[in-house]
Amino acid sequence: MSGDVLTETAGGLFGCFGDGGNCIFTCLCSPCAYGSAMSSAGENCLLCGLSLCCPISPCLTAYFANEKNKEYGGSDQLWGYICKSCCPFTACCQMCVYTKGIKECAAKMGPTRQTME
Repeated sequence: MSGDVLTETAGGLFGCFGDGGNCIFTCLCSPCAYGSAMSSAGENCLLCGLSLCCPISPCLTAYFANEKNKEYGGSDQLWGYICKSCCPFTACCQMCVYTKGIKECAAKMGPTRQTME
């Protein structure tokens, strides 16, 4: 794998079309989809979902996804993630990449943080 583990795991930037359910769920309710994906990786579902409700959400989601990318063995992709998250032509696909990539990495490698039960 190269430095962008999440994108490779999700099947590329437009790999979201390979998983129609994730694509529709993410496009219709991004906060729910992103919170759910981050929860599978051991993060707080509510806080991650709510991070999409603020004006700088593309930068926040790019930052958190970049941190997960690094935790799953990738390299720093922050500027690429920010550019793809802020571009109106790729933002929805990039959010699908985040949700699909994080969920699949968490399923294969486990959550990066252990939750308190």
